[in-house]
Amino acid sequence: MDDWKIIWSSTPPEIYMARSYLEANGVQCMLRDELTAQTNYCANTVGGVKLLVKEEDGKRAAELLVEGGFVPVKDCDPGNEVAIVKISATTDKKRCPFCGSANIKHVKDTDAAMAILSVLFQAFFPVLRRPYKCLGCGKTWKWVKKHD
Repeated sequence: MDDWKIIWSSTPPEIYMARSYLEANGVQCMLRDELTAQTNYCANTVGGVKLLVKEEDGKRAAELLVEGGFVPVKDCDPGNEVAIVKISATTDKKRCPFCGSANIKHVKDTDAAMAILSVLFQAFFPVLRRPYKCLGCGKTWKWVKKHD
């Protein structure tokens, strides 16, 4: 599993079509959280179904997904994954957890419907909270409370 990389996450029907498209173009794929998303009434609580490809096929797979019309360019960047950073009461959330820079910002949702859903449900589903991006090192992450 070390040489596999998540390149996209979505609902089961979209992922199945994208996987078929990639496999038809010679890219080996795997799915993660497929059954969890199918049995759960809200697939986004686990972040949707994840589409994984071999590390060396990441760039080609991203290009094929854009070419096939499955995702816009901004949503399929294999080099820009969102990290999950666990926080405690002493964590400084005004600084990048990777480089310590104070030059961070929220990543904006461009889809109006998703922005509205995020605001309405972020208290119930922390997965929908917007990620942060460090303008110093370029890393993207979401804060998640550490459960002891």
